[in-house]
This record gives sequence, C-alpha cells and structure tokens, in this order.
Amino acid sequence: ELLGNQRLRVEASTGNIEILFQLVRPTAKTSSKPPCCHACGKARESMVVISDCILSIEKPPQVHLTKIQTSISLSSAVEQLNTTSALVNYATEAGSHDSGSYSLTRNSPISPDSLPLVRSLGRLFGPLVRRCIYHWSVTQHLTLTQQLQHGIRYFDLRVSSKPLSKDLYVVHGLYGDPIKAILDQVDIFLLKHPDEIVVLDFQHFYTLSDLDHSSLMTLIGHLFEARLCPMLHNLEMVTLNYMRSRGYQVIVIYRHEAARGDLNFWFSGAWPTPWPDTTSVPSMLTFLDHRLATRPPNSGFVTQCVLTPDIRYVLLHPLTSLEQSLALHCNKAILPWVSNQRPGAKGVNVIISDFVGSGLCDLTRTVVKLNSKLLADAQSSAVKL
Repeated sequence: ELLGNQRLRVEASTGNIEILFQLVRPTAKTSSKPPCCHACGKARESMVVISDCILSIEKPPQVHLTKIQTSISLSSAVEQLNTTSALVNYATEAGSHDSGSYSLTRNSPISPDSLPLVRSLGRLFGPLVRRCIYHWSVTQHLTLTQQLQHGIRYFDLRVSSKPLSKDLYVVHGLYGDPIKAILDQVDIFLLKHPDEIVVLDFQHFYTLSDLDHSSLMTLIGHLFEARLCPMLHNLEMVTLNYMRSRGYQVIVIYRHEAARGDLNFWFSGAWPTPWPDTTSVPSMLTFLDHRLATRPPNSGFVTQCVLTPDIRYVLLHPLTSLEQSLALHCNKAILPWVSNQRPGAKGVNVIISDFVGSGLCDLTRTVVKLNSKLLADAQSSAVKL
C-alpha cells in the first residue's frame, strides 16, 4: 500500500534533478489485495523506482500527486530511491555494450572470438592487423569504475581463456584485462555504495573448459558471496526493496550450460538480448521496435542500440574506426528513439550502447524520464480506479 511521502532521486553529472512525489492516503476505506514483494533485481542501476503496489491491488486507494520537483547523481543512481520497483520488467536501466573493451590495446594478442581469417592474417602481418582490429573492436573508453560513476548498471562481458595463462580475460577481437580485475572494480564500487545494484551479463565464452567455467563461477561466488541475488521463477516479483532487505546487490546472467541448476546464476532465457546485426540506423530501429513488440512475458529484456560492421564494411572503411564511422552516428539516433519509448511489460528495460561516456548524461536523463512515465501511468490508473 502507498503510505505517506515517497521520494525518488536519481543522480546525474550535470544538474540537480529531484523527483518528489507526495502520495496522500485517503481516509475512506477501499478493498485491496496485498501487493506482491518478491525477487531481486537489472540492477542497476540508474534505476528510478516505482511502487509495484499500484500494479497489484484490485482497487487501490486514491492517489493525489501534490508536487513534482527534480534531482540526478550518477555515482549513486539507485541508493536514494525509496519506493519499490519491478526491476526486471518495468524499470529502464542504462548499460554498456562490450563493457570491458576499454582495456584492449594495439599490442594485445588476437583473441579466439576473432574470425579464423582474421587470426590467419594476424599471424602473417602482426601489428598491422592488430591495429585494425583495435580500431573496430574497442566499444568503450571508460573503465568499469568510470562507467559505474556515470550511472551504468548493466555490463556486457565476454570471457576467454588464454594460452600459457591460468587467468581468464575479457575479449573482443583482442585480449583485454583479466576478468578478476574487471570484477574487482564492481566489488569496490558496491562496497562503497551498499544500496546500489548491478547486472553482470556474461554473454559469450571462448575456449573455456569445464574447469575454467567452474573457476569463473567460484570467483564470482567468492567475490560477491551473499550479495548475489538468486534466480527466481517469477521474475516480475523482483523488486528493489526485496534486494535491499536481503543485502542483494548483484544479478549475474551466465549464458552457458555450465551454470544450469545453480540459482546464483540467471539463465539466458530470463533476459533475452536480441542483436540487430546491421550498419543501418533505420534497420536497427525497425528491428528493435519489432523485438520489443514481441518481447516475452516474465523476463528482463536488453535493447541493443548498436551498429555492427562486417568484414566487407571494414575493408571499405580502412582509415576510420567503429567509433567514428558508426557509433557516434548511432548514439545520436538513440536519444530521440529512446525518449519515445515506454517502460513496462512490452516496453524497454535495459538499453545498451557503445561509448557510453559520450553524451551519457543525456542518455541517463532520458532513461529517468521513461521511468517517470511509468510512475505517471500507474498513478493515473490508480486515480481512475
């Protein structure tokens, strides 16, 4: 039930936007069913919270919107939020695509996720090929710590083994940092911000043995321990308050059979992430619209606002890079498209992009506004009932 004053705050790097809703409980009795409060939560992250009580009661009490102000602070995008939210299905969250690719260098070895032809060319032409791969594989400039400070709460991770090394590494065409160094940044941030929540999505694995998978899952378990939010059958019950009350801060999606049966790792189907696979913004947006319209129920959903070059495209643009040729153009198209979206069962949930440091504040504010739309819809429905 909605009682007293409820405050929503989100932080942003440029400005103070504070959203304050005062909810007044009427004196007249109303018949209601207790709200559902279960399961954890995307994360993250730059999440504006809504009350799932409005969505679950049969005849909610009348709600009077008495005041709206505005606040946003990126490094603590979740901790100041006081109401509950169905994080998986309803809140929108900002994420980064190939989150660990900032750690690639021009001298990094070519990794197993590269095409066989590219690996063969790398053996023949060495530094020249690696330089080209670098320009088309780096999708982020900010470290994970910097991304967290800028409000990113969903992270796309690709992991590979490496010859002559016991460690596992993030990869995207080239080898990046050890995965432990990546996860340590998340751990340090969460220890400093105990009310923050992140989603770690282990998207792809390359040349990992069963022992490697076991080692990686053990590392994750030891690092985050009781802060891991377990997988629940009804994902719509995952709320921010549920996670906070149990000390959960991390959702781990592990898209491999090795994690089957371990409830600390969410399976792939719980959080679909359809890939546009195009270099055309109109084609990307058409694809995203179609997939959102057919979004499965009772799941999270990742919207990939990214353009992807193929070999032919790279060969036709030898003197440029992913950032200059595609990503900056794509990011300009994201904001107006996102601003027209709505959160909810058939709406956006996680929105990921390349080079999140570029125009990130605009993206974060846009995400916040989407959550405000959901709040307004919920309150409007409550008043009508």
